Amino acid sequence: MMLFEGKLEILHVTVVGTPRNYPVILKYGTPTCILTDNGTHFTSQLTNKLFENLGVTHLYSTVYHPQTNGQIERFNATMDGKIAALCNERRTDWDEVLQFVTFNYNTSIHATTKQTPFEMMHGRQVTL
Repeated sequence: MMLFEGKLEILHVTVVGTPRNYPVILKYGTPTCILTDNGTHFTSQLTNKLFENLGVTHLYSTVYHPQTNGQIERFNATMDGKIAALCNERRTDWDEVLQFVTFNYNTSIHATTKQTPFEMMHGRQVTL
């Protein structure tokens, strides 16, 4: 998952580091800067080479200080709660509820902006 200007996108990545597996780039264009944690999928040579080739500045949050990446840490806690509410007891079906949770997040009014992420990205309310 990726938080993109307040809107959630699901990334299905089978081969990390190849542009064709980053549909967000094809949908919105290449970002100028990305802030990530220090997970191995973000620190790999392949991923760093991709960012370098695309001209993306890659910043890392401080190790042992998750507050550096506070917005995404809070977001992860929110999403975890939403996923848990819809999953079975063992959470084995999380992938089946992920699109519903994503839609819920993107169509919910946020306290800071007083708008939904969908409205901010598309300039209109979602039609159901």
